[in-house]
Amino acid sequence: MTLNSIVIDSNALQRMDTVKKANDHDAVNLLAEFSSCIEAKEFLSNTDVDLIFLEIDIPKMGGFEFLDILAASKLSVPKIIIISKRTEAAFTSYSYGVADFLSKPLFFFSILTFKTRSATVFIKLLRSLVLKEIRFTNK
Repeated sequence: MTLNSIVIDSNALQRMDTVKKANDHDAVNLLAEFSSCIEAKEFLSNTDVDLIFLEIDIPKMGGFEFLDILAASKLSVPKIIIISKRTEAAFTSYSYGVADFLSKPLFFFSILTFKTRSATVFIKLLRSLVLKEIRFTNK
């Protein structure tokens, strides 16, 4: 099983870098990439996504505003990995319950850390799906 994922970053070069790094990971199935949260929200209303790689500094609708809107919507909120050069935003991002915070630029060490952490996220996601299935079949 793979994690259906999207990347949201307004910076085209950094978005391409994140896409490349995500595609290097066997457990990640990249469905789409977006330069704005507005485009991504529309996509999420029609597509099941397990994981979002999210830059928080995006014009018009920032990453944290996007997370607020997702939480208030009827949409299922996927796991979120924040990717930002503003390391001071890490504390705020964890208050949103994100799975992880990676600092830009993404270096080889960051990707090794990402692979380990995303494997943990993947395992937790599988556990929750199995528990939901057990609860459903036991009713």
